[in-house]
Amino acid sequence: MTTAQHIFGYVDRKDPHGLLELFAEDATMVFDNGEPLQGHPAILAANLGFMSSIQGLRHRITARRAADRPARAAAAAARTAPGRATRANQAQAGPRRRRRTPLVW
Repeated sequence: MTTAQHIFGYVDRKDPHGLLELFAEDATMVFDNGEPLQGHPAILAANLGFMSSIQGLRHRITARRAADRPARAAAAAARTAPGRATRANQAQAGPRRRRRTPLVW
């Protein structure tokens, strides 16, 4: 499983080729508020440019999203269990939350 720490490791090591391996051939990546980068060649070119323009970078994860905590993970598993959801496991799981913004760095 690819984690944020794994992704940021490639960025912090300034390894655009390693980072590129995490993307599908037809992936789209957006840097902050820039134009979408479509496909491996565009994503690699942008990351090469970015990483060559900085001396270094370090990400430090200081908190986890609520969905990453064990209680939330159990609730999410109840929501996504095979078969039809029951009122009991829907009540236990609480409201569904969706990530509405893409991962941007």
